[in-house]
Amino acid sequence: MTIRSYKWYILSLVSVFLLSCSNTRKENQEKVIVQLLDSLNACKDRREGERMLSLLDSLKSMGVKTNNGVLYCADAYAFLGDYDKALQVLKDSLPVSSKPQLLYNEMGGVLLAKGDTAQAIIAYKLAIDCNPSYARPYVILADVYRNRNEKVLAINHYIAAVRIFAEHEAYEEMGSYAAEALELDSTNIELEKFLQYYFIRKGDHRSALAIGLDIDNHCVAQNNPKDCYTNQVFMAMSLFELEDYKNALSLLNSAAEDEETVSEFGYLIYCYASACFRKLGEDDKADDCLKAAKEMDAENAEAHINSLLSK
Repeated sequence: MTIRSYKWYILSLVSVFLLSCSNTRKENQEKVIVQLLDSLNACKDRREGERMLSLLDSLKSMGVKTNNGVLYCADAYAFLGDYDKALQVLKDSLPVSSKPQLLYNEMGGVLLAKGDTAQAIIAYKLAIDCNPSYARPYVILADVYRNRNEKVLAINHYIAAVRIFAEHEAYEEMGSYAAEALELDSTNIELEKFLQYYFIRKGDHRSALAIGLDIDNHCVAQNNPKDCYTNQVFMAMSLFELEDYKNALSLLNSAAEDEETVSEFGYLIYCYASACFRKLGEDDKADDCLKAAKEMDAENAEAHINSLLSK
């Protein structure tokens, strides 16, 4: 090996060593950052306000900008009882925030902790104005109105939140808040339908049927035939899962008498009816329903029915 090649060999070893040290430092720093963030997320009560500020300062010194840094900071000051400082931190961040609804929602929480319910309501409404599809302020407003014994407003906000949770397939929260709202009005059919759907999604078909019976009674009492027919479709789905095919067919036949329900749920009606007839050994009727389902969705109908039959 020449002197020149030997020098290059030594330099390459030094380079590898320095790169290794750099990678090790980077890995260690990343571990520290994760630990700091975990510690920050674990801070949940008033005793830890100072600790939160210290953790945020450590992250800042390492050049880390957390997505919720402003919210953490406001939480910390609120935990320390410095509500005005918490509100100011949030207000100062509004002009540059890409998600102001989060800041207004946090303001609402700080104002509630401060005891200023009127201003908290305004903050939560501003959060909704910024993003009407953000469910959290609806939930908190519902709780606020519930505590103020303003039942109608509470129910309306619960319903708004439940609709959003359903749209985003957040079924646990959908079911939880539907049940909570029904404590205020046990005859609200829309909320019952969400709760029924929650039980269907969960596979608890006996509970879904129990809700369905309540819906049926309320539809009669409220002269609401449309929801009655829709309810029959979902009750039939649960009856099928419970292997009560005859009663499932009875409800499906009743629902099929309403043109609007067929227009909206005809595909489900015919798929489940076909599966019921097949389970009962009435193959000709099963084929007729399969044909009707195919007219609505030629590509998926047979596979859907076969998936029902495989259960």
